[in-house]
Amino acid sequence: SLIGNGRVYHPGGSIPVETVRYRVEVSQTMLGVSPGFGSSGAGEEVPGLKTVRGQIVGAVPSLFNLVGQDIELEFEDGRRWECLLQSTDGNLVNRGQGFK
Repeated sequence: SLIGNGRVYHPGGSIPVETVRYRVEVSQTMLGVSPGFGSSGAGEEVPGLKTVRGQIVGAVPSLFNLVGQDIELEFEDGRRWECLLQSTDGNLVNRGQGFK
């Protein structure tokens, strides 16, 4: 997981919209496999396919007008994540191809 302070930008933008606290979880996507035919049913990893979800922590009223829009979240290390601000709770879902 990634936790830190970052900046929110419009996609491709160079002027930050807001500074925020964030939490991002990255998990390996599993391919569901039904039990039988020698399978344990536990599933198998799909190479290169990850699920990325995050949250802007704390109320940030200045971002409410961006709900339902694509944004870029810049992490403390300078990488950017193209995501969708899903709700006023700060939920973020992956857009694009992960971190840049």
